[in-house]
Amino acid sequence: MGPTNPITLQRFEDRQFFTTTTSDDPIIQKLAAKNSGTVFATDTILGALMAAPLSAITWDIIVRKHNGKIFLDKRSNSRLDFWSVNENESDSLPTDPTNLNSQNNLSLEATLINHNFSQQVLAKDPAGLAFEESNPFSDAVDLGNQPASLGYLYKRWDLTDDIKLVARCEINAAYRTAEGETSYMSVKALNEFDHHVTGGMEWRRTVDKQASGVIANEMKTNSSKLARWTAQAILAGADHLLIG
Repeated sequence: MGPTNPITLQRFEDRQFFTTTTSDDPIIQKLAAKNSGTVFATDTILGALMAAPLSAITWDIIVRKHNGKIFLDKRSNSRLDFWSVNENESDSLPTDPTNLNSQNNLSLEATLINHNFSQQVLAKDPAGLAFEESNPFSDAVDLGNQPASLGYLYKRWDLTDDIKLVARCEINAAYRTAEGETSYMSVKALNEFDHHVTGGMEWRRTVDKQASGVIANEMKTNSSKLARWTAQAILAGADHLLIG
């Protein structure tokens, strides 16, 4: 799809996404009680740490130690829960909250675009892909909402004999290969907000014929975000990273 054949982005206002930190995850709590690991985290936190050299905005994580185990946590409403926009552009974005192009407003818009896009690209199959366990956060769904359609994978890496890292990872979609195997996908979305402000390419004119140029510009201005997407897809074991 492109400017000559556009599709309107739908709003899935009844879909609830969860950004539960490590220590509050009920599955992580069970795994810690079973001594399944020594260090616990989420792909959001690990992805941010892995892409930290490219980060140009401030954020922090909390390191907790309990019963000899280490938990990497984020704060409530942390910036890590929102996708940045033009973070790596040399010209900083305005901070005035009334400005549509302020850093916080653009970050909220980009995050909502990603949420809605991740739901819209899925096949309308009510069965979907069944996991062994149900959504661990379904009990926290607000009245009238339903959990967003995605999957959680809890993975472990034995870094040394004594350090075993356990993390909750997300996958957005899956499909069956010709061999009948399940292939996981991480689905993300880039968005243009104002090419006059960024000095970038106007997507409506260029994305069909010069898609590589658009991607190259995004790799320059949003290298931190793209690095986090890549790191999280690798952590989750996704076979594909699809970018809309």
